[in-house]
Amino acid sequence: MFSRHVPRVAAIARTRAQQAVRALSTPNVTERVRERLAEMRLRPAEEAAAGGCGTAEAEEEGVSFDALAELEAVRRAARDDPLALANQQRALTDTFGRFHDYLRVSLTERCNLRCEYCMPEEGVPLTPAERVLSVDEMVRVMRVFAECGGTKVRFTGGEPLVHPDVVDIFARANAIPGISTLAVTTNGLLLRRKLRPLHANGLRVINISLDTLDSEKFTNITRRNGFARVLEGIDLAVELGYDPVKVNCVIMRGMNEEEILPFVAMTKDKPVDVRFIEYMPFDGNQWNDHKLVPYQEMLNEIGKEYPLSRLSDAPNDTAKGWQVKGHRGRVSFITSMTENFCSSCNRIRLTADGNLKVCLFGSSEVSLRDAMRAGATDDELKGIMGRAVARKKARHAVAHVGWNYNVPHTSFSLANPLFAVSQQAWASQRWCHTRGYSAASEDAGGDLTHVDAESGLPTMVDVGAKAETWREAVAESRVHLPAVVARALGITRNVIGRSAANVGAEEEHRDRGRVQEVHGKKGPVFATAITAGTMAAKRTSDLIPFCHPLLITSCKVHVTLRDGDEAAAAASAGADTDAVGSVVAVLRCTVRVQGKTGVEMEALTGASVAALTVYDMCKALSHNISFDTRLVSKSGGKSHFSSSPLNDSPL
Repeated sequence: MFSRHVPRVAAIARTRAQQAVRALSTPNVTERVRERLAEMRLRPAEEAAAGGCGTAEAEEEGVSFDALAELEAVRRAARDDPLALANQQRALTDTFGRFHDYLRVSLTERCNLRCEYCMPEEGVPLTPAERVLSVDEMVRVMRVFAECGGTKVRFTGGEPLVHPDVVDIFARANAIPGISTLAVTTNGLLLRRKLRPLHANGLRVINISLDTLDSEKFTNITRRNGFARVLEGIDLAVELGYDPVKVNCVIMRGMNEEEILPFVAMTKDKPVDVRFIEYMPFDGNQWNDHKLVPYQEMLNEIGKEYPLSRLSDAPNDTAKGWQVKGHRGRVSFITSMTENFCSSCNRIRLTADGNLKVCLFGSSEVSLRDAMRAGATDDELKGIMGRAVARKKARHAVAHVGWNYNVPHTSFSLANPLFAVSQQAWASQRWCHTRGYSAASEDAGGDLTHVDAESGLPTMVDVGAKAETWREAVAESRVHLPAVVARALGITRNVIGRSAANVGAEEEHRDRGRVQEVHGKKGPVFATAITAGTMAAKRTSDLIPFCHPLLITSCKVHVTLRDGDEAAAAASAGADTDAVGSVVAVLRCTVRVQGKTGVEMEALTGASVAALTVYDMCKALSHNISFDTRLVSKSGGKSHFSSSPLNDSPL
């Protein structure tokens, strides 16, 4: 069957060889690129055998050029070097060391709902039946996948339960040696009819999509009826012993964000894992970042009502698990947009029409259907799969272009002039002690924490493997108030050096009042600064893009007034002890948390915003106000840091 396509394949190869020859003559081609291009050149015998054939002819045959070219490349490698084919058959490990033992199989493109975040109301064009994988072809791909070391298969869609042979597919997949886990993602409408036979034929993990607990809203979101049937399906799954029953809930601003807490309540008495999913862009779903409700916002909302504790995640988990105290179930968050999990991705996908996708958001596909229908052997299929996985990128396309919360997605690129700074230039700047920076010495050196070593793009640090410990950080801002401001505020020398934190018990109330009663035209200066600093520390991850959202347990901002240079000189000269010159207001922010990452950024943010607030409250008196901020200490993690006091040494 394949032989009739050989001339076409050879013609493609010849064209690519000509392109390679032209590229080889281009200046500045690296040696590695030259070697790869040289591999594309055909041997004279192959060139002689190559016949002419156009793309249109191949399309009329229903076989893609790319699939045939991949198959020919695998066969040529086997002829030239038997060991090359053996290497290609180690198909499931990519160049970044990720082993892909999880295959997601789309059984059908059809769906019995029209969820607005998933597809347009009119549906999507369906592939002609003859170009969709047969059941035998699906089972063959799953068997080859298992022979490469794959262990888990999840059936998706469309809606997988609308496939007429879904029970038979489960039974045949369950019989494949090496496949230990069969899973399904379903909208739940057909579970009442099909869950029992699927359970009997090996279904072990079930995910049910449900975005609202309101029947009317369900109809609006899905553009179909069926809410009661979905709830019945969840109850049946619990009855059959699935623990947990995973409920996937896509949260969209303006649609269902007010239902986060009702979904959490659902976990009280049922073994349900409610998985809150950040709204992701797909073709036709009219995605925009205003609809995105980020992980941190959802977590904070739940934390206001329920005590939460972080659960340990498995190495390849896509969801971050949290336990609500006293609840039988749990909640999880799938953070594809704000904290992608590409570095631990172990999934590849088979579409209903037979294309192998190594990334959900990637455009690169190779047709296993065409390769099988062109006569590929199982070993050759492994080779094609291996070549596809080897081309997988470090992270998905959405992560590369910056579809991250609080990050502009239209121009976030180091190629953009706004970001035209090399990683080395960034690394040479030590503006402050950032999260994850080891402060064992004054200049620890090493790579910049939040720049990916491979792409040079900014990235969030993965803290999933770190231990939860008590962590504390202290930061101080030193606000220099000129004499005109100090006098206008009524600051006298008897409060210099005192604060609510360090006065004696009998003086505490008076001095606390003295500090808080300093008023500018806008009101109490330091009381407002304390409030602002505390609020800012709690919102650090909203302000600094790559900071992790944390449920901090304590934040305290203290104010101490100290002599400025003018006042110190006057005092040493024996001037009136009540006179005051310039004053330094020291704002100390102390933050504590029990978590996997430190809180130095929270402390620095709190101290900085408190200082900015003092400036804002006093700028009507003078614009000649300046301030410095730095980290004083951090503890509780791998690295500890302690600096000299602000009043003993300059920044």
